[in-house]
Amino acid sequence: MDRASFEFLYLHAHAIADLSFLRGMAAALASPVPDLTPEQFAANAAAAEQAMNVTEAEFDWSAFEGVPGFDAAAGTGLDTGEAVTADVGPTFGEALEQAGATLDGDGPPELEPYLVHLHAARELLQPRIGVCHEMAGPELDAVLLDLPPDLAPLNRALSAAEFLPWLEAYEQQHDGVSTVVAMVRELDSV
Repeated sequence: MDRASFEFLYLHAHAIADLSFLRGMAAALASPVPDLTPEQFAANAAAAEQAMNVTEAEFDWSAFEGVPGFDAAAGTGLDTGEAVTADVGPTFGEALEQAGATLDGDGPPELEPYLVHLHAARELLQPRIGVCHEMAGPELDAVLLDLPPDLAPLNRALSAAEFLPWLEAYEQQHDGVSTVVAMVRELDSV
C-alpha cells in the first residue's frame, strides 16, 4: 500500500477505535442504573473486593495473551522491550489534543469537528505513521479485501457522512473492519 493510502488508513483506524470507545462510554453512562437486591449488591461488593485484592500468583495472566507488551506467563507482568514507535513523536491521542480536539466533554465529540482535528493531526503523526507504514506487511492489504465494498474507501479522506458507516460497522463488530482496526493499531504498539 502506498504511503498516502496508509496515512488515511492509520488515521481512520485509530479514529474508529477512539470514537467507538467514547460512544460506548457515553452510552454506558447514560444507561439507567439497575436496581439491585441487597443480595446482588453484596455479591457485587464481594466480587469487587476480591478483584481489588488479587495477588500476583492468583492473577489470570492468560487474559493478556496476544496483547502486545504483556507476557501470558504468570508472574512476568509487563514486557520490558521498548516499543518501536515510542520515541517518534506524539501518540494518536496526543496529536489530536495538540490539533485542538477536546475529548473530555459530555459524551462523544461531534463527528465533523472531530474529523477536522483528525486531519490536522495528520502532520504531527507523520514520523509515527512512517514507522508503522514500514512495518505494515502484505497481510494488511489482504485484509482490506474483507471490508464492505459498498462503503467509501477507508484509505482516503472521508467526510463525516462517509466515515459514520465505518464507525457503525466497527461497533456492530464487523469482522473485516475489526481486524483492520486491530492490525493498524497493533503496528503502533510493536
